[in-house]
Amino acid sequence: MLAIHSGRLGQYVKNDETRPRPDTARAEKGKQIQASGSEEQTLRVVPTIVGRLDLTDDQEENQRRIKKAEGRAKRWKGMGHSVNNVMSEKDHINAAPIVFTRQDLTTVRRPHDDPLVIRLQIGSALVGRVLVDGGSSVDILFLTTFVNMGLDRSALRPTCQPLFAFDSTRVCPLGVITLDVRAAERCIGVDFVVVDCQSSFNVIMGRGWIHAMHGVASTLHQVLRCQSEDGTYTIDIKGDQASARKCFSAALKGVDSGASAAAEDP
Repeated sequence: MLAIHSGRLGQYVKNDETRPRPDTARAEKGKQIQASGSEEQTLRVVPTIVGRLDLTDDQEENQRRIKKAEGRAKRWKGMGHSVNNVMSEKDHINAAPIVFTRQDLTTVRRPHDDPLVIRLQIGSALVGRVLVDGGSSVDILFLTTFVNMGLDRSALRPTCQPLFAFDSTRVCPLGVITLDVRAAERCIGVDFVVVDCQSSFNVIMGRGWIHAMHGVASTLHQVLRCQSEDGTYTIDIKGDQASARKCFSAALKGVDSGASAAAEDP
């Protein structure tokens, strides 16, 4: 104690004068955070643009029928009856997983940045240059393809909902037509929006159809991998890289020709 009072061991003793006060400690911490924040670059927040095509009267009616059927299925299931197309928890557990491995890349030409372009049986026609686009909320059938398939405009149902491109260009559909799409052991009725505009693709299949197929599209592996109807195995719809590259080249030529024409305009 004498050594402490004499000051010879003062550096080892805490007292009120050397102990930092809580207010002072918080202030110092705030200064450190402020200084650290000033050194970091301020990040901008960019909101996501989300949109979808409003349902037509027929689509709304179809959605109502689906909900009613699901409600009936739940009621029947609760009464102890087995109902088709109602997957139990056990069915989900036993469902075949959708995975991609290096083995899937053995038939793919790499490196590549090709989109997933496939062939589909749509109606009574085998259609090539079909773009699988998970970013599209609608399934699009271009007028040229519509005509080449031998379809008549009288089969179109009117729609008042326009489509918008990335540059806000407005495209008014000619109408909607429902066609059966057969692929991967499934036949699904798809509502196609028919538009009259140029495209290197014949058809664009959106995420609604992808989800109805219980599929996962991989542009890297160039395949749309779908679960079977009973979910016990998977079925592949292979992409056509040669067709994808031709479509991309044609699209670039269209952009170049459009830019040249715009440059020549007075």
